[in-house]
Amino acid sequence: KVRENRKVKQVLFAITRARCGSACVVNRHGKFTGIFTDGDLRRHLESGPDVLDRR
Repeated sequence: KVRENRKVKQVLFAITRARCGSACVVNRHGKFTGIFTDGDLRRHLESGPDVLDRR
């Protein structure tokens, strides 16, 4: 799981370390707020190279 304030690059590293294709996103209270998948990353990469530094 990753906090929702993490940069996309940090989420990508977490997904890679876990050897899975997605990460659960949680808020500062640990409450589930969504899922980020490697497919989401591929779609967002089309918007420009700075996507990895976005939150």
